[in-house]
Amino acid sequence: PRFPLLSVLMDSSSIIDNFQAKMLLGDSQYQRINVELTETIHLDECAQIKHMEDLVSRYIQSSEWNDKKTWIQNNFLQ
Repeated sequence: PRFPLLSVLMDSSSIIDNFQAKMLLGDSQYQRINVELTETIHLDECAQIKHMEDLVSRYIQSSEWNDKKTWIQNNFLQ
């Protein structure tokens, strides 16, 4: 669509939630963990499940995930 209203609403809600949680909790108590999508995957695209699993598998092998995992271990599992 020329102006993807639903995407704008969903994205802005996510951005606001992220901002508010970060402001309330601070960096020492809040981290956002996000697998970046390289393309749009619609909620009803069951055929994309394997692709999404591959994206998650690559993410959990990344240095970003290792940093987040270390943060979780240091802040919540001690």
